[in-house]
Amino acid sequence: MLKKLTVILVLLMFIFSTIPASAAEHGTADVQKPIIYESTITVDENGGVYKVGFATVKFSKGFIDDNQLPVTIKVEISAVDGVPGIQFSPDIPAFNNDVTIMVHKYEGLLYDSTSGQNIQVDLENQKLSVKHFSRYAFS
Repeated sequence: MLKKLTVILVLLMFIFSTIPASAAEHGTADVQKPIIYESTITVDENGGVYKVGFATVKFSKGFIDDNQLPVTIKVEISAVDGVPGIQFSPDIPAFNNDVTIMVHKYEGLLYDSTSGQNIQVDLENQKLSVKHFSRYAFS
């Protein structure tokens, strides 16, 4: 009796393991959530180091005049026209001391606002020293 039950269970497991599986389609199979790394940071007179997605932004003490501090900055990492980059808002036209942007190795998807879809990017470590804020492209 036990042998028959074991044989039946093994056969059932074999049969169920060979049935192909398919995902249910509800018309949204190709829709992906945009992959955008963003953060809103507030920098005070002490500066600071902030991680946004796969990038680190370092503000030295006194990077802008004290009368402009504290400053709240929106940081967004995405792609434009197939080129990944980082955007800061509001734009700050000039710094007293450079701000350092360290991009860490990243292989994955990133939203491209031009095409309206996620694209594959492959970025190596890089370091940017910037004298003002706007959009900076990664290489």
